[in-house]
Amino acid sequence: MIEASIKTMPNYFEDYETVVYFISKEEMVGNHQSVFHDGLVMVVKDNAVMEFSLRFGSNPLETAGILVSAVRAGLQMHNESRFDAFLPQQIPPSVFWAGDSISLVAKT
Repeated sequence: MIEASIKTMPNYFEDYETVVYFISKEEMVGNHQSVFHDGLVMVVKDNAVMEFSLRFGSNPLETAGILVSAVRAGLQMHNESRFDAFLPQQIPPSVFWAGDSISLVAKT
């Protein structure tokens, strides 16, 4: 049932050959507990390269922080009557920040 639900997710896995593996709790704790989900996203357009880097210490905490900052950015953009669809790379980093621009610059 879980495997079928994953494999038939519309617009996600449905159109692809997908293999689902299940592991035991012992396997998860013993071999995958500290797997980091760091990453690098690059946007290349007109000979310009923009990079976004993520380095997580705690995946659940960082994921929650990213979701909260995305909601904050969406609300701010809504309040500015910006209703288009945006990729995260198209949104200025300062929009994700909870504080003012001065404190963001001071932190970097």
